[in-house]
Amino acid sequence: RVWTPLQMADGRLIMVDRGWVAIGPDRAHPPKPAAPQGRRQVVGYWRHWPEPGLRFAPGPCANDDWPRVLLYPELPEVACNYKAPVLDGLLLLDENAEGGFPRDWQDVGLPPLRHYGYALQWYALALALCAIFIGVNTNKQRY
Repeated sequence: RVWTPLQMADGRLIMVDRGWVAIGPDRAHPPKPAAPQGRRQVVGYWRHWPEPGLRFAPGPCANDDWPRVLLYPELPEVACNYKAPVLDGLLLLDENAEGGFPRDWQDVGLPPLRHYGYALQWYALALALCAIFIGVNTNKQRY
């Protein structure tokens, strides 16, 4: 996914998700998509930062080579690369807007917290099953 910073009139930055590009066989040399220049009006969908199921420790803030491949960055990891303040969120560029790449935004409807709820439910069921197994096998009457 290509994220491009958009500077607003007040100086703050918005990260704009412009869609997908193929990274190719070598992650060390990602493609270099051109960023639109000049004043722009963008339309899109405001979302929270994407969240993985398991998060790795953030890497050091390096302001050297662009473009850079990041895995599920959070606001501090993105903001350390810019001098202007970055808004906490991501703008998914509208599918009909120009300046983007192939994009097909779909709202899954399942927030990450629901996954934690399902995990808690299954662990509780496993704990109940273990308790029943232990209870049944320790209270046997000897015939």
